[in-house]
Amino acid sequence: MRNKMILICAVLSGVVWLAAACVNDNNGPNVKTYDRDGYMGLTESNPNLPAQPGYHTYNKDIDMMTDALRNIKGIQSSSVVINGAIAYVGLELPDDMPRSEVQRIEAEAYAQLTRMMPRYTIRVTSDEDEMQQMMRNTGK
Repeated sequence: MRNKMILICAVLSGVVWLAAACVNDNNGPNVKTYDRDGYMGLTESNPNLPAQPGYHTYNKDIDMMTDALRNIKGIQSSSVVINGAIAYVGLELPDDMPRSEVQRIEAEAYAQLTRMMPRYTIRVTSDEDEMQQMMRNTGK
């Protein structure tokens, strides 16, 4: 019985070694690998390393959002407050601006910021009372 077990183990071991030896190391034309870019690749894959190009602080995110809003015609000034995963954006627009234009600018700001900063839930308003209410809700 012991000899049979040894023989079975030897045969199974041989099959495993044979299967391992037959593995094709070329990835083929359809296999895609990640670049060694520090994100999905093998080196320095921690996105929180300050040396990574995608590393941002809240202040850097606020600066980037404020710069993006400067390019939208009609916005006199803006303020951005981040609370966790929510970015509250207040827009100062001319008082005599038609409501349809206000809505268009708010929608453009929202679209641009959500595309630029997908990690945040963006809340945009030009209503001063609404912005004050959002600030009270954040505790800032």
